[in-house]
Order: sequence, then C-alpha cells, then structure tokens
Amino acid sequence: MPRVVKRRQADTQMLQQLWEGIRVIREQKQIANLERITKFMSREYHINPKDTQKQLNFGVRDGLIIKEISKGNKGSKIGIEQEGYWCIEQPDETTKDDHDWYCFECHKSGEVIRCHGCFRVSHPKCLEKRKETAPEHGHWYCWVCAACRKKNHTVGRSELNKLLGFVLLRMKEKARELYKKLNLKDTPYFYSLIHTHTDLSSMQQKVDDNKYRFLEEFEEIGRASCRERV
Repeated sequence: MPRVVKRRQADTQMLQQLWEGIRVIREQKQIANLERITKFMSREYHINPKDTQKQLNFGVRDGLIIKEISKGNKGSKIGIEQEGYWCIEQPDETTKDDHDWYCFECHKSGEVIRCHGCFRVSHPKCLEKRKETAPEHGHWYCWVCAACRKKNHTVGRSELNKLLGFVLLRMKEKARELYKKLNLKDTPYFYSLIHTHTDLSSMQQKVDDNKYRFLEEFEEIGRASCRERV
C-alpha cells in the first residue's frame, strides 16, 4: 500500500475559530494566551478547554498558528513572560505544496495517501466508502487520474466540453453564489486551507478553452467548488 502520511492534524472549522479568537484578542491589545483563547472559544462556540488546547497544539504543529513567548504590558502582568499565540501571515495562491493537506473526499485532516498523478490526497477509509482500495504495491491514482489514464473514452474532447458548457449554464442558473469571484478580504487565510481554488467562472474558462478531457475531472472540480463555499 502507498505510504500513509499525516499532512495536517488540526480540524479546519476549529482552526478558523481559533484564528478569529486570536485576532479578536490581539485587536484588544492583549496577549492571545491559552486562558483568553479558551474563554473566547467557550463563550462564542461552546468548545471545552481540553479540545481548544488540543486543536491549538495541532495548529502549531501544522504551522498554521505561531506560538511564542510574549511579555505582558497591562495591569499586574506587565513585564511577565507568558506563552502567546499569533495567526500566520496570509499566504497567496502561489505558496502551496505539491499535494493538498486535506482529503479530497471529506476535506478533513488526518492520515492520508497521496495521488501519484495530481495534488489530491485521501483517507484510506474514505476510499473504502467509495468502494475503492489502494494498491498493495506501487503508486495510487485518485479516481480522477484513474479515469484520465483509461484509453477507452467514448466522447471526444470537443464534444465533451460543448456538453459541459450546457451543464455550466444550468449550474449558473441554480447556484449563482458559485459564480461570484473570490473576495479574499472576506475569506482570510483562504489559501491556508484550500489548495486549489475553483469557481464557475474558472470552470467556464476551461470549457471555452476546450481543456476538460473527461467527465470525472469536471465532476470533482465542481464538488470542490461547492466545498469551498461551505
């Protein structure tokens, strides 16, 4: 079986909540220490201290939260050293890894195997849910790349992209939200969580350029676009 690796461990939803808490505390000119972050998470999201500390540790290990020693500058803690947390700098689209950090099936962290043909990764259990298995030896190819490797495509590229153009037209009518351009001001740290961004506009461009080679590629990109908006 291909090597199983831990790309990331922090829960994506809690990570965004922790980022929010750290920003709120820092904006109040306070050190974002464990006590303040724990109180924020309990008050705003009803998350217990144990889970907060666990996810903070995961965030630090994943390189998505910075932990350092800071000195207090208010009240009784002036000059006293204490552990404080910071958000990372917001990355742009060009600062990404060779592979995604999260399973392309459920977009959660944990132990995954990496596709040999593209950036996608998957939990072994998510493969089982799709009734697929990773090979005992050699490389694993995700279902998108596996479809690409087949020689028996029955629809030509030009005809396929023409048909997909009609599908996109219906998608735009039914899901206008997916056609909106990404506003990074409304989605801080977007590229820390989303490896490859896509929307209906970029999908339309690929159709216009006749770039889709098979239906499975279009289907997975469409699913990924929906997950980004959740």
